[in-house]
Amino acid sequence: MVKKYLNSLFNMKVLGPLGYFLGIKVASSPHGYLLSQSKYASDLISRADLIDTRTANTPLELNVKFSPSNGIPLEDCTRFLEIVSSLMYLAVTHSDI
Repeated sequence: MVKKYLNSLFNMKVLGPLGYFLGIKVASSPHGYLLSQSKYASDLISRADLIDTRTANTPLELNVKFSPSNGIPLEDCTRFLEIVSSLMYLAVTHSDI
């Protein structure tokens, strides 16, 4: 029913059962669908090179004031921006994180 309706609105093909879409793994069962983003989150941690790091309750000192003159600027901030935008997507699509 849904496929027929969408096909009337869009030019589309049915490529088989849905498994993974936009970072969301879809598994179906007789009781419904299970949506999971664990692979997306795991890939994001790998891309950020944070696999073998230790966790901390508070990774930074409390009440630290930063300014633009602190530290060394990134030469290429592309990777940083990709990771931040991926975290934003994950937070929007999986709001319980």
